Amino acid sequence: NGRPRYGSASPELRYVTMVYLPELQALIEENREAHVQASSAAEWMRAQQAVAFLIQAEEVLRAAIEGSDQPVHDRVLADNVAHALELAGDAGRVMVWTDLARSSGGMGAQLHERFGADVVRIGLTFANGTDIARRGELAAPEARSFRSLCGSTPPARAWIDLRELPKDGVVSEWFGALRAKLDALVFFETVSAAAR
Repeated sequence: NGRPRYGSASPELRYVTMVYLPELQALIEENREAHVQASSAAEWMRAQQAVAFLIQAEEVLRAAIEGSDQPVHDRVLADNVAHALELAGDAGRVMVWTDLARSSGGMGAQLHERFGADVVRIGLTFANGTDIARRGELAAPEARSFRSLCGSTPPARAWIDLRELPKDGVVSEWFGALRAKLDALVFFETVSAAAR
């Protein structure tokens, strides 16, 4: 419920929040050595990231109030994945589970721009069952769609590496729009929502 609460705050309070959070971040950066001596490098890093999250929240809420939240939200998510990778180190890996629109566009595209081939964008699709996000029955797939094609032919599960498909021809044309946004597809004939 952050958006209505932040939206109902006075313009002065929103302005002060926007201005002073980056100043707090700069203060934490300037006092790194003293902070580390008084606690630890890990504690300083937690403080730094906590303020970074507050700045991100303010940016997303401000953009939502202004009606332009999607690009900001996707950038913030990409920033957080990049931060997680930094914490994981050279051998680290990060897996992000999100909706197809976000992985194939917005955040996924930004991560692909930053990390290139090190990012593998995988789309999950299915022919029938329960919509995982909305927990409702799915409508039948449109004729000639990917869901319809996979649902009418075995196997019940498939992994399709779009990077390995031919560069031209019917298959390339059929997957053309998808391969511009995704690197691979995982297909399940039937899915159901996770048990709670």
